[in-house]
Amino acid sequence: MRTRLLPAIAFASLLMLGHASAARAQQQQAAQAQQQQASGAQPAAQSSGDGAQPLTEYDDVPPGLMMMKTKAMAEKTAPDADASDNGGADQIMNMADIQNAYQRGEYALAAAHLKTIANDSYPDAEELLGIMYLNGQGVKKNPGKAIKLLTSAANAGRGLAAHYLGIVYYTGNGVQQNVVTATMWLYIAVNNNPAGNPDKARAQSDLDNMLAQIGRRQRENAYGLAQSWLQDHNMTSTIAAP
Repeated sequence: MRTRLLPAIAFASLLMLGHASAARAQQQQAAQAQQQQASGAQPAAQSSGDGAQPLTEYDDVPPGLMMMKTKAMAEKTAPDADASDNGGADQIMNMADIQNAYQRGEYALAAAHLKTIANDSYPDAEELLGIMYLNGQGVKKNPGKAIKLLTSAANAGRGLAAHYLGIVYYTGNGVQQNVVTATMWLYIAVNNNPAGNPDKARAQSDLDNMLAQIGRRQRENAYGLAQSWLQDHNMTSTIAAP
């Protein structure tokens, strides 16, 4: 394509016009800044154009961990929701909203709200927050906090919390490994999960697998401990002797 050269005079005129336009733009920006300062308004923040990355690293986490799975969940780290960012805690959310956020993978948001109501000993919140501390979902992994929350929830009758405690004592995650204590908690999980709930079936499957691994005396000890625990917590026992 043929290139057409501008005469020197026309080119100089264009340069002067460009400089004048730039000067006018700078003057307008300075005037706007003075107006904002006088009115007390904050200048608008410039967008970096970087979008938030979708949370996908925990999409494969099941609602209840099966103890006898041969393939362990990969070790993953999560953002620390204990940092200065409140993770959206200013929003108003009930427990159903929090559970939906958890299912969508919005773990930091769920954790921020769970911390508020779990401190009031709300068993559902303690149970879910304990699971999140155990798996590192929206918070840093902290087995100690997880066990404390799960124990409190289990003491209030939450069967899934008891199931996770069984997993903790089976694997020795944050505690000394103890198959009798693990089996005790699995008995309690089976007892306290409602009939027809998938969590009850998972707990029963894990209990059956555990009973097949341990000896007769260990089975009897675990059953006796579970019965005593249920009696101490004024809960009706529906579990059968091994």
